[in-house]
Amino acid sequence: MIESVVGHELIDAIYKSRPATVQELFRKLIGKCLVIASIKNEVDESTMGVLYEYTLKNYSMYTFQEIEKAITYNESGMLDERVEHFHSFSLNYLSRVMGNWLVLKNRTRQRIAALLPPVTVKEPTPDDLYQGLLNFINLNNSFPEVWAWSKVYQYMEECLMISESNDEKRAIYEIAKAKENQKAEFELLSVTDFIQRAAITDSLEDRIKVECRKQLVTKHLKHLLK
Repeated sequence: MIESVVGHELIDAIYKSRPATVQELFRKLIGKCLVIASIKNEVDESTMGVLYEYTLKNYSMYTFQEIEKAITYNESGMLDERVEHFHSFSLNYLSRVMGNWLVLKNRTRQRIAALLPPVTVKEPTPDDLYQGLLNFINLNNSFPEVWAWSKVYQYMEECLMISESNDEKRAIYEIAKAKENQKAEFELLSVTDFIQRAAITDSLEDRIKVECRKQLVTKHLKHLLK
């Protein structure tokens, strides 16, 4: 195998840190692959250059060790199709072997993924969302443009942190309504598709409610701004 010091290092990483080393290691790789595949004909300089440039372009996210392993698997008949080299380490031979190697890698990943337990994502609780909002404010000294405003509003109301009267809520609702209506009118100016226009108008009431709740939440948390 290729020297252990670079065996598991991506070709791209070696090229970026030690560009002069890559070509030397590539020549050693080809030499070892010739032995593995029992190819007696040496690779001429022109073909070596083509193989080198092709490898940098297409296999830079592989390791030299992995390319050597792919050749070994091919010659051992462990890939779906054994590519014949016809006593020449050509670009066609390398690209076909690496294509079959990628098929094997993907199949192996899929088998491993099938054995793993499903990943469950915990749904954030209203308290999580509220605490997350407080953290954002403390870090950024501002309110986020997008948040789960309705859930935070409901949480704060249940915890008696929001206690506006209906008249006060109606006043804030009217402000939010005017703001969202203006935004919707502006959006409609640049949209001609009927379905997209309908989506904007159909979602308007929900947007007004979210904006209204955002206004109520930020009203009670604005004291956190420095």
